[in-house]
Amino acid sequence: MAKHPRHKTGADTSARMRPGEPKRDQGRARSRATGERALDAVRRQLEREREEAVRALRELGLVPDADEGEPREIGGPVLDQGDVAQANERQDMSFATRERLANRINRLSAALRRLHEGTYGTCSVCGGTIEPHRLAAIPEADTCLRCQEEADRTRASTEAA
Repeated sequence: MAKHPRHKTGADTSARMRPGEPKRDQGRARSRATGERALDAVRRQLEREREEAVRALRELGLVPDADEGEPREIGGPVLDQGDVAQANERQDMSFATRERLANRINRLSAALRRLHEGTYGTCSVCGGTIEPHRLAAIPEADTCLRCQEEADRTRASTEAA
């Protein structure tokens, strides 16, 4: 009769070692070091993305020029209504871009704070684990996919009403 793979002798004995034995301690230390390296990589990514967002915000300027969006006279009459509309649209887009970047910087900073506190990867709504693929795509995510979908549905229904 064939033996169950767990009951093999020889090199596979580490699977049957009791807690506190040297090989298990080495495995735990290795696992802890791997986890620390992974968290360090996440921290570096969050910091890099935050620095890029801050740089982009600085390039846009924190406050638009007073003349930005205002029609100017260039040796002639005031520009027509189409020019005024385009200038206003550019100004609105500039404000929206600044707001989007500022919100991203705040979310990235909050993610770094959660990482420091040891709560990174934990959903702020249900307390469950945020899916690794979600964190890979959106490292500043603070909710699991299920809670985010519920929040989106709630927001959509209130906006529709």
